[in-house]
Amino acid sequence: MSGSERLDPKCGPFANLWLTYSSGLDALAKGYEPVVLGLGRCQAELMTLALRRTQAWLDRPMRLSRCRTPQDAVGEQLSFWQTAGAQYAESSQRVLAAVLSTTGAPLAAAGSTGADREARDYIAVAGRNEKAAALPPIKDRRAA
Repeated sequence: MSGSERLDPKCGPFANLWLTYSSGLDALAKGYEPVVLGLGRCQAELMTLALRRTQAWLDRPMRLSRCRTPQDAVGEQLSFWQTAGAQYAESSQRVLAAVLSTTGAPLAAAGSTGADREARDYIAVAGRNEKAAALPPIKDRRAA
């Protein structure tokens, strides 16, 4: 046992309590790791979208200054908004994928069938009801 794993004699009976508490916190952190990673991906994608749109807005005056005719200006305006729509659509898909990745494991476990699930022994309820229907009904006994 290394020096860092030894219990401090000053802790007394609380040493095991502290080890249990800290291992519980570690398990809790491991459980929330996929959620935190998914939310981090979501934030990163939103920041990427914001940076792309900021670059497009800052590049806009230079592009508009190159236009020679009103048709060029309208085409540049149309191109700007088409690019914006495409970037928003792409980013929304990535954000949605990141958010859904946070719940992927529980949803996959709930919807799994076949070899993934444990083999269970179920009672055949239908066969039991047929046998019960064949027996005569039991009369109620009432005390006087």
